[in-house]
Amino acid sequence: MKLLVTVLAAAGLAAAHMRIIDPVPISSPENPNSDWTNIDYNINNPIGSMSQVPCKGAVAKFWDSKAGTPVRAYKQGKKYKMVMQNGGADHAGGSCQISLSYDRGATFRVIKSIIGGCAKVGASYEFRIPADAPTGKAVFSWSWNNRIGNREFYQDCAAVTIKKNTAAMNPPKVAFSARPNIFVANIPGSGWCVDEGYDVVYPNPGPDVQSTSDRPRKPRQCSGRRSAKVFEA
Repeated sequence: MKLLVTVLAAAGLAAAHMRIIDPVPISSPENPNSDWTNIDYNINNPIGSMSQVPCKGAVAKFWDSKAGTPVRAYKQGKKYKMVMQNGGADHAGGSCQISLSYDRGATFRVIKSIIGGCAKVGASYEFRIPADAPTGKAVFSWSWNNRIGNREFYQDCAAVTIKKNTAAMNPPKVAFSARPNIFVANIPGSGWCVDEGYDVVYPNPGPDVQSTSDRPRKPRQCSGRRSAKVFEA
């Protein structure tokens, strides 16, 4: 029965927007550590308000539960791949960021910014864990600004473990603690808007950037009061 529910849930999500499947998000029906109280059957939907930042509340609710058990182990300095779901609406791609948090999502540190071509159906994106990333349990975040369609912001969060690498590694050009926080836009109170039809160029993308955009554009500041929860990039 559990398998059947998982399959049906995944099928229902396939037609809507996008999400990552590796690492598996905390609120995903595919989370092997699911206790069924954690599942967000609308996980593919965008974040609707700053009250859902970060991670649509998944970390705050389930970090200490079975569902918050790490699903992947990554080693300092090593390369890995993040994988998108097969199926869904990729909105012609856009820009996205991969980041880590060690304080339950209060702050994030961007480990890769991808300008253009992000969130393509079934695609994988390579990233490297910084050599000086702290070890221990961490929040792995994928955040996305879509290129076409409604002006939206998406974020998936998974529980991972960062392990120590004892091999000799070159010191990073930018210390982990000096990396930027994630960029949040298109949510009332975020202070930033991204124009439709373009791939946002992040104001502070960090040292690891991949750009394939044929229509890059800087974001613009929006009117209105900024939420106190806005991350300072």
